[in-house]
Amino acid sequence: MFVFKNRKNTTYIVNVEEYQHHVFIVKFHTKQKSYSKDKYNKLTNEKDARKIIYTCIDIGLDVYKKYPLASFGFIGSPLPKEMERDNELDNTKRFKVYRKFAAFFFSPDNFDHSTNSGFSSYLLYNKKHLDQRPTLREDVMSMFDNHFDMDELLGRN
Repeated sequence: MFVFKNRKNTTYIVNVEEYQHHVFIVKFHTKQKSYSKDKYNKLTNEKDARKIIYTCIDIGLDVYKKYPLASFGFIGSPLPKEMERDNELDNTKRFKVYRKFAAFFFSPDNFDHSTNSGFSSYLLYNKKHLDQRPTLREDVMSMFDNHFDMDELLGRN
């Protein structure tokens, strides 16, 4: 867990969760929303997304230095208005933004970029680990299918 403040002194909490196969999922929310079921869906309207995303990327890159086989994933949680409109995860606003940052900061020389816009999810498979474990993609997808409920991951329960 990492904690930082933005320029308006709002405290953010970044959780880096480690899963099987050296997969790390980066999640963040405001401290104020820590106990809220929709902590990943609300916006602060403080116009500070770039700093928050850069901080999360820096944390991810730090994890990568410590764990050279690390792969990463994230979900672009839907905004409340996206949930009201269609209750779907398809190609959310956050997903579109995060995808651009991931493509810029995580070189295709080191990571295989895999997206599922239907679930607004993004996986960065570590190419070193793929070389060592050719079934990594299938293993990771099986892990997610067997162990995770998308509603729970998105805080909709």
